[in-house]
Amino acid sequence: MLSDYFWKRLSHAAGLLSISGICAVLILMANVEIKDLDLWLHMAMGRFIVENGYVPQVDVLSCTIAGKPWVNHEWLFQVIAYAANQWRGPEGLILLQVIIVVLTLILLLLLAYNKNNQLATIVPFFLVLFVYRDRFTIRPDLFSLFFLAFFLYILFYHIHRRWAWFALFIMQIAWANIHGFFILGPLVVLLLIVSQWLKRRAPLVYHWNQVDRLEDQEYRSLKNIFWVLIVACLLNPMGIQGAWYPIKILIQLPHESKIFFAKILELQRPINWHVPWALTPYPHYKILIIISFLSFVVNRRKINLDLLLLWIFFLVFSLSAIRNLVYFSFMAYFVFFVNFSNFSGEHIPLVKAFSVKMRHMLSLVVKVMIIFYLVDFGTRLSYNGYYDFDTYQRKSEFGGVSLRNFPYQAADFLIKNDIKGNFFNDFNSGAYLAGRCFPNIKVFIDGRTELYGAEFFQTHDQAWKGDKQLLDELIERYKISGLFLNSAMAPIPQKLLWHISKDKKWELVYLDYDAVIFLRVIPQNAEFIRKYKIDLARWKTKKMDLKRLGLTNVKPYQNVHRAYSLIAMDFHDAALKEAYAAVKIMPNYAEPHKIIGGIFLKKGLSKKAFEALRVARILDPRNPEVRYQLALFFEEQNDFKQALEQCQIAVAYKPGYPSSLLALVRIQAKQGQDKEAVETLKSIKGMSAFESSDLLSVGDVFYNNKKYTLAKEAYVMGLSFDPENQNFKLRLDELNKMEDKHE
Repeated sequence: MLSDYFWKRLSHAAGLLSISGICAVLILMANVEIKDLDLWLHMAMGRFIVENGYVPQVDVLSCTIAGKPWVNHEWLFQVIAYAANQWRGPEGLILLQVIIVVLTLILLLLLAYNKNNQLATIVPFFLVLFVYRDRFTIRPDLFSLFFLAFFLYILFYHIHRRWAWFALFIMQIAWANIHGFFILGPLVVLLLIVSQWLKRRAPLVYHWNQVDRLEDQEYRSLKNIFWVLIVACLLNPMGIQGAWYPIKILIQLPHESKIFFAKILELQRPINWHVPWALTPYPHYKILIIISFLSFVVNRRKINLDLLLLWIFFLVFSLSAIRNLVYFSFMAYFVFFVNFSNFSGEHIPLVKAFSVKMRHMLSLVVKVMIIFYLVDFGTRLSYNGYYDFDTYQRKSEFGGVSLRNFPYQAADFLIKNDIKGNFFNDFNSGAYLAGRCFPNIKVFIDGRTELYGAEFFQTHDQAWKGDKQLLDELIERYKISGLFLNSAMAPIPQKLLWHISKDKKWELVYLDYDAVIFLRVIPQNAEFIRKYKIDLARWKTKKMDLKRLGLTNVKPYQNVHRAYSLIAMDFHDAALKEAYAAVKIMPNYAEPHKIIGGIFLKKGLSKKAFEALRVARILDPRNPEVRYQLALFFEEQNDFKQALEQCQIAVAYKPGYPSSLLALVRIQAKQGQDKEAVETLKSIKGMSAFESSDLLSVGDVFYNNKKYTLAKEAYVMGLSFDPENQNFKLRLDELNKMEDKHE
């Protein structure tokens, strides 16, 4: 029979293999292609700093806040990123990312590894893998994670070393010039000082006063380190102003930045407090919260107060924004390890029931399962990729620059033709445009939310959604000569694109899947307009070589993106060409069939519309827009039963979707279900100007049914969403005259 020693050694080897597997998968994921939008702004500033030899203290990239004081606390990262890109292009940037990740992994393993209890490392490390991967894009906070791991390692294991002061001082200087989260360095030390003070002065429960209590000399050293770090924070181009900047932003956040948290995904909160027990989204993060908390419960008699205070701080920090999850994951990993590293479980009856050999065997089983999962996960991950229509080849998601995230062809168009000026752009394009086209192009807005401010962000958002009067004011105020409307990731707002396309002050010079570009009709753009003006009435779809494409199954998203832009500008025949081209490339793709059906509905060709929508419904039965359009078809056929059913399904798949709800209200009103219609109407929280036309039809149904009070309510609601709509005003005037006459 095999001995206890054999199973122990085998389990130990499996543990090392599983840890190596986690590191290998993390390094593989760190090789992911460049996707981050803000990176391009960083490289633009890095180029500016290198070429001019100084860090600007005012904005130089934007046409809207040019000259505004700017605390550029990330300047050192910008120089490093620019240098890496100059050295080896995108591969240099990815290599930089891999190096930082590898160094961070080394620190994490130095921080929390015990060969006698490997599961205390493996279990949380495995979960960290899936939280950490979401930050794998070369950006300043990747460095902050490295600095945090470094600080924890030095403070918990080498506080007694003389060189610890110097190491932390140097790292804090670098941190203060790379990322605004440098404030975490002094904060961590301050929390440790508070914890050690409590251990000396407060009567704590169990053995808390004695667990990892520093010697007096070490305690004095810790307090001195705090002041050393404060001095290090001051060593930046802006001095006290630069050191104070993160605190200033934290003070402003609760009052001025609510819109950022609502609009920007990474700034939103990770937990929905209406259903806090839900494991998704971010299940690995939530599991880390649970198991790290339970580790304190298990180790309650010997809790290290240092870790408890840090755990609470980073938990609160992570609950404030999605971007902070990985910081807590590092802390939870360390906490779990410390609380369980010396845990034998001998006093627990269930554990005691197993022999030593059985425990080693169970540990081995867990490690082997993790190994198999990592092999499978890593293999599937390595195959991730997508089709590049320009080269007719598959592009891996590892290495190079993403072809899907950026409007790179549109930027190429501006660069190739040396087009210059102030451009209005969407929020997501600003950093990319600055990186690719500065100084020829000055952007309207980019990712520096703290610099632009909440009020400006909201103004831009309102203009982007199609407030034509506001947009015209902004164009005049900032002397805008071009419009760069990104459609690479999401369709351009219909109202904005429709208004611009009808305005004779603008000419369309570029339209593709990634963006739409308009140039203002002014002398400096005359030659470009003459050369590149697009006549959409003569639109020709780009031909795809189906023979060269072969039997590859690819989604023709480029045709679909172009189709949506064309629909917004009322060129439905051109959009149909794009949709039919998409069907040829991938007949079983629902999106082009939905587009075809929607266009035929608008044209009044009901039979053709139903044929296309029927196919879209079969291919994608859970698509709420397909269901909505089917509801419109059945409504047109006076088949209210099926229309109502399709609306209800659409609302179920996409709750709060205004178009479906408005169609539901209209159908309910047509069937005389006034009570239900009013309840549905009141549930609608927001809509665009295009959807407000549906609200007009709802009011008209009430009006025709002589339900004048309900009609007025619908018209007033419509006017609140679309104040410029004359139809609502005319209807309300007519109703007011009726009321006056009745009186």
